[in-house]
Amino acid sequence: MLTGGALNSVDDLGKWLSGIEAALRPGGTFLLYDHHPVAAAVDPLGHWRDNYFDESRWRLGQLLDAVSDAGLQVVRLVEFQSLFNWIQRDRRVPWEFALIAVRRG
Repeated sequence: MLTGGALNSVDDLGKWLSGIEAALRPGGTFLLYDHHPVAAAVDPLGHWRDNYFDESRWRLGQLLDAVSDAGLQVVRLVEFQSLFNWIQRDRRVPWEFALIAVRRG
């Protein structure tokens, strides 16, 4: 299981994102780059070891809903195989993602 991502320490997405929305000016940009939630369910070679739908982790759909509910507009979501090509990982698994959203206003 991957550790150290920003979302791993978030207990309440709504509160966390509401705080981010409040800190941004209208039109301000929020960028989140983190481990892809599916990466926590596979080992480094890409073998499934856990359930992606486990309630102990956030899924992308939940994140996108919470971003919208907080008053931010999703501009782009990009999934990456890995930006670190020197790490031996299964290239079929999305290991990281980036989310760009702006504060409405």
